[in-house]
Amino acid sequence: MKEILAIILALCVVAGAGGFVGNRLKQAEWDRSIIAAKEAQDKALDAAAKAIAQIDVKQQTIVQRVTHETVEKPVYRDCVNDPGVMRDINAAIQSADSSELPDSGPTD
Repeated sequence: MKEILAIILALCVVAGAGGFVGNRLKQAEWDRSIIAAKEAQDKALDAAAKAIAQIDVKQQTIVQRVTHETVEKPVYRDCVNDPGVMRDINAAIQSADSSELPDSGPTD
């Protein structure tokens, strides 16, 4: 009986030590990946800063004739509505403050 308890205790100690060591190894792996990512980011930022520093800013004045284009839109001034339509339009304009529009009646 004592031998079985000693074996179980030894297995528990070995399992605990293995878990501890495994956890430490995994944490070290994560730390290495974070450090590698940080170093890569720093290198990229340095390269971008060097590229930006090499940009030569020039100011130029461009003198060129302006081309104006005229767009003609037709205006229909001879639009004539019959009295029934005008009555509906005027009623809609007068009731624009309220949310309800008048019913359109039958055409005259």
